[in-house]
Amino acid sequence: MTAPGVVVVGNGTAGRAVAERLVARGAAVTVLGEEAAYHRPLLVGVLSGALPAAALELPPVPGTRAGVRVTGLDLARRVVRCADGTEVPYAQLVLATGTVPRLPELPGIDGPGVVVPRTAAACAALPEGAAVVLGGGPLAVEAAFALRRAGREVALVHRGPWPLDRHLGARAGAALAGRLTAAGVSLHLDAEAAEFTPGKVLLADGTMLPADVLLPCTGASPDTALAGAAGLPTATGVLVDPSLRTPDPHVWSLGTCAEPVAPREFTALRRAYEAAGTTRARAAGPAATSAAPAPAAGPAATPTAAGPAAARREAVRAHRTTASPAPGPADPATPQPAPAAATAAPGTPARTPAPGTSPTAPLPTDTAPGFDAVLRQADALASALTAALHAGGGPSHAPAGTTADHAPGTTPGDRATGADPADRAADPTRTSTTTSGTTSTTHPAPPREHRHAATPGLLRLRAPEADVLRLGTLDGAHETVTFSDPARHRHAEVALREGRVAGAVTVGLPHGAAALTRLHESGAPAPRDLLALLLGAPAVLPRTTDPLDDVICHCNNVTGRHLAAAHAAGTRTRAGTGCGGCAEDVRAFCSTLTSNGAK
Repeated sequence: MTAPGVVVVGNGTAGRAVAERLVARGAAVTVLGEEAAYHRPLLVGVLSGALPAAALELPPVPGTRAGVRVTGLDLARRVVRCADGTEVPYAQLVLATGTVPRLPELPGIDGPGVVVPRTAAACAALPEGAAVVLGGGPLAVEAAFALRRAGREVALVHRGPWPLDRHLGARAGAALAGRLTAAGVSLHLDAEAAEFTPGKVLLADGTMLPADVLLPCTGASPDTALAGAAGLPTATGVLVDPSLRTPDPHVWSLGTCAEPVAPREFTALRRAYEAAGTTRARAAGPAATSAAPAPAAGPAATPTAAGPAAARREAVRAHRTTASPAPGPADPATPQPAPAAATAAPGTPARTPAPGTSPTAPLPTDTAPGFDAVLRQADALASALTAALHAGGGPSHAPAGTTADHAPGTTPGDRATGADPADRAADPTRTSTTTSGTTSTTHPAPPREHRHAATPGLLRLRAPEADVLRLGTLDGAHETVTFSDPARHRHAEVALREGRVAGAVTVGLPHGAAALTRLHESGAPAPRDLLALLLGAPAVLPRTTDPLDDVICHCNNVTGRHLAAAHAAGTRTRAGTGCGGCAEDVRAFCSTLTSNGAK
């Protein structure tokens, strides 16, 4: 019988990314997911009619079991329970369960004509006719633009003062609103939906909007149901340390379901989690460690019905309550712990308490990891897991000459580095202990080079009509350059620190957005004439390499040289299979190669 390897729960972007990297490193991987893999960032292409749903399908990672719903985790036995009655053992477990949509408590939200555009099937089966989009975040704005491209009558209803109000300031938001209006989207800002019936949406102010289909894009919450039910600490998301490991040394989490915790707090959480398990094991005695299919029926089972998972949940909850300062006035920008996450069914949509109100515990859009951040997490986690497998945590079939840090298809630069040095200061030994009966096993932390380093978020809308970019941070700038063109709905703010781009926000300036992204990533000095750069003037961006070495697809690090070589060989690259933002650049580059007869 094959020894357990890595089990990844979730076949979405994060789960697939880490699975691909583990397979490249020779690890034995099993991926469990309800859906087959598809390219989720391009769902807006299905909404607009530019892509059929089948075009988003991705080849499965070896070891994938699609169509399998995971119903529970047994951390003591290290098995994953599935709805079909099977159990899958693991040496290391990765939770990549993603998010569940948050739906407003709106009359009619559960009836016909309501489509949450989060799956390829849902986007492909959208009813014909007028559409009303609820929300003002990236998904809502992208959906509104996409539906207009499909020729539909579209209205966007948002309770905020402008679209993307969590990401953009007032002037940038006004520019985006102008672009939505220019595209033919009917904007209803500072507004709330009161009721939906097939054919119409009634707003709180009495306005009636035609609506053959309603698309709620009102946010999402990390899906922590499996983790919480198993006793792993959860708040807004699954709590993890800088290496993306939970307090259980055999369980990790990444992507939008994971919530990084400050090192010192995580150390205390881990100790509370372990202490709860140790106390329970000692109270139960060695007999409690024997594997049994189920507790005995009847009243005798009552004292242990809650199980170690409940004991650990209570211990961690008690720690977070006593360690937190006395509650003050609620800050709407601060994530609050999600109540009763452990009792929710995995994948169940969450509900907001009232129409238009903020969810109780959503992960704020501007703190959720973007696509590029998820890929960096996957790089770091794959290295850490491979090291754990080589250290005896499970099987690995890495080819000779490969290591956890440099496997086929990767480079040393694939690693994410730079964990918070306070982690060692908080706990220099940084080990975690699991207890079975009276026997303890110590698990050293992953090396620092295997830890994920959080970086400032990047937002790039998949809507060419808007050309919205937000990168880095505008705070702490030595100099800020602002460009505003309200008549053409264009706006830019560029923060410079020591003459280099520290952050930027642009709307309606595609060439400037591309140039600023390159400057930010390379760390090259910004040119003196930033206006010319924003407006796309040539030769203002310093160049130190061959143009073919410019990165076209940043998600997969595909350069023009890679594309040219693939074009000559008649093969494919992974360009465009990340966030999708480079699709037009890839098409233009390939068209140039074809017209020039490049080899």
